[in-house]
Amino acid sequence: MIAELYIPGPPIAQPRPRLAKRGRFAHAYVPQNHPVHEYRRQIAETAKETKLFFKGPVSIYFEFVFQRPKSHWTKTGLRKGAPQFPPGKDCDNVQKAVQDALNEVIYNDDSQITEWSGRRYYSSDREHTGHTLVKVDNAKKRSG
Repeated sequence: MIAELYIPGPPIAQPRPRLAKRGRFAHAYVPQNHPVHEYRRQIAETAKETKLFFKGPVSIYFEFVFQRPKSHWTKTGLRKGAPQFPPGKDCDNVQKAVQDALNEVIYNDDSQITEWSGRRYYSSDREHTGHTLVKVDNAKKRSG
């Protein structure tokens, strides 16, 4: 059984943690107002709706679609020379946000992921604000 999750809106990368000191101890945190918290909540809620839970190794597919900036468009269509993919959007940081959101929701821990693939690109629709598509399945057994 495949868990297929569609999350509308722009994909959000997991930010680098900030460090704070409390007494003699330092701890890492992500500011409460960062949009990654809402993004992760949406992913977890969508995953809960599938009512699926994977106990063994899993395979995961990611698709991150970003909205093109207005500067990429002309009145007649896409501007010549517009970039093909979003610069500065580290794929692994967006994947990390998704993987962490699925911990204890669709699998015990993201350490269960043994196979992964995916893509990231700009939407070809001027009005599309982006989306995240995630497919989780049991990993295929392979002989080494």
